[in-house]
Amino acid sequence: MLLHSNTILFYHWCKAKKCNKLTELLNFNNFGLKKILLLKKAYTYTKNTVLSRPHLINENIMITISESVNDIVSRKPFLEEALASGLINLSSLAREIHPEVSSRLEKEVKHGAIVMALKRLKPNINFQINVRIKKVVELMGDITVRSNLADYTYRNSDTLTSCQTELLQIISKRKEIFFAFSQGIYETTIILSDVIREDIQRIFADEHMTYKISNLSSITIKLPEENAQVYGVYYHILKKLAYEGINILEIVSTTHEFTVIVNDEDVDAAFSVLKRLKHEEF
Repeated sequence: MLLHSNTILFYHWCKAKKCNKLTELLNFNNFGLKKILLLKKAYTYTKNTVLSRPHLINENIMITISESVNDIVSRKPFLEEALASGLINLSSLAREIHPEVSSRLEKEVKHGAIVMALKRLKPNINFQINVRIKKVVELMGDITVRSNLADYTYRNSDTLTSCQTELLQIISKRKEIFFAFSQGIYETTIILSDVIREDIQRIFADEHMTYKISNLSSITIKLPEENAQVYGVYYHILKKLAYEGINILEIVSTTHEFTVIVNDEDVDAAFSVLKRLKHEEF
């Protein structure tokens, strides 16, 4: 019968505090009478059991190593996926996290023990990632494609906002126009249907244009409400597009919509990739 990991940790804590007597141990905390009795029983049992069966200590420390490794990996989502996909050399990763694991356990940990913890962790990580992403992907809504778009980028100025206001007045009367803009610290990008390029040239004639590209298309995905609470959704989508060598020029998103802007020549391939998302096996 193996000792509980908390029992082992409690024993080592007592040793670290050099609590050879119960009175010394109680000096570190302000316990009530009931807790004192429970603590005395736990300390006596732990000390006697561990000292009489020291061969059990290493086996139980493995549990603590696993917990430590799991916590380290879970804080790095991309590392989780790479580990689940078998893209990482476990021995190299074990060497990388070895100092942190040893620091957490306050003792030197063997390299092989960390490798074993990573091997045990891999199937569980893969399951968690698959379930998390699969739920969102299955609930994705329609995919909408718009073509004949253009991308304009202007340097921010005191008059740029008034130009945008004038443009919005024109667009509000034409519901078929695609329009999106993003304002940064130094510049603003406007993406819209190229059919109103003459209006753009007139309205923004006095603004400093730093970039322009046409012959673009947009692909918009309707996302479920759950996507806001699940990390890695956008990464999962963009990863699939990157694997196919599709260049993404711009990304536009709202809470429940995700839009990528690509060249016209890439729109068919991009659409196929996104459509397959709902039917792929995890």
